[in-house]
Amino acid sequence: MLEWNNLSYWESKIWKKKFDLIVVGSGITGATAAIHFAKRNPGKRILVVDQFQFGLGATSKNAGFICFGSPSELLETKKNFGVDFLESQLRKKWHGHQILLKTFGASAIQAKMQGGAEVFQNKEDAETALEELPMLNQLFKKVSKVSDQFASSACSFPRFHESSISIQIEGNLDSGSLLSQIRKKFSAYNIPFLGGLKVENFERKSDGILLQGRNFEFFSEKVLFATNAFASEKPTVQPILPGRGLVKVSSPLSYPFPNGTFHLDRGYTYFRKVDGNRLLIGGYRNLDTKSEETLEVGTNEVISSAIDQVTKENILGFLPEWDYSWNGWMGFTADENPIIQKLDDGIVVAAGMNGMGVTLGPFAALEALRLFR
Repeated sequence: MLEWNNLSYWESKIWKKKFDLIVVGSGITGATAAIHFAKRNPGKRILVVDQFQFGLGATSKNAGFICFGSPSELLETKKNFGVDFLESQLRKKWHGHQILLKTFGASAIQAKMQGGAEVFQNKEDAETALEELPMLNQLFKKVSKVSDQFASSACSFPRFHESSISIQIEGNLDSGSLLSQIRKKFSAYNIPFLGGLKVENFERKSDGILLQGRNFEFFSEKVLFATNAFASEKPTVQPILPGRGLVKVSSPLSYPFPNGTFHLDRGYTYFRKVDGNRLLIGGYRNLDTKSEETLEVGTNEVISSAIDQVTKENILGFLPEWDYSWNGWMGFTADENPIIQKLDDGIVVAAGMNGMGVTLGPFAALEALRLFR
């Protein structure tokens, strides 16, 4: 913890001197922005602060999916917001995933683009999605130049409906390796990181922006708030609601689990294999959305039971021992668009990734930097 009231002469020269950019939030969005700002502006003073020592939001507690949306998820977006909006979102995610891999290195974050599939629990849902594949493939090709992103296929899991939809370009990463790579990049670009500092107030002054919290204050030319779900505590043009997720990881399985990433029920539920032939599964937040609009740590038994049930009845055929279980937090907006906005001269917010921070976060980071120009 930084003892602001007991800084030495040497420490004061570091922390009390005006910064060129302070990024609040050390997850994918904030880290990507800080790194690219440093690349473009050699010698500029940059600081990244976070209210948590090791992160608590989606970056460190996600399921490690690199995805653009399952067919039924994309169709729901089209139904709610129209085809033009869907195309725009796909373009952002596609661009964002390229920024992610280029910024942090595919091998360094153990990114594996192994493909995936959407599985279904009934014939009606499967047929509805299958009928729209030509339209979805046309849109995906338009934004990515990739043909046949989605295709009808036999389901790998006999307890689900026999039809599934394969997803050609999709993958997973190791979120721990991503966190490690973020810290390595900070070191390489001489970007100091301070955890355990919660920014409680900010104020535009004539010659910069003052950030204040308990027992500290910093001064900067520019400030980027990149706190995703925790931006619900900061002012934005439209509200951001936190969404608590539950993820579980099983003990090692006795038989090989299929490679790839899998989606169920419009993307609300997701599962895949992780190291040691374990099952990772998360989701079902949609069963009790209102209760999950919280930043509190806790287990919703309705959601936990639903994860257990689908694991036992559809995925594995039995209920495994769960070796790990945790909460992660996403930030949601009413229109499914991430908020990338200028609050004041030199103050920008990039937050509300709507559960797609791995692909939307890097895109939002670079768009946010444009607003400083």
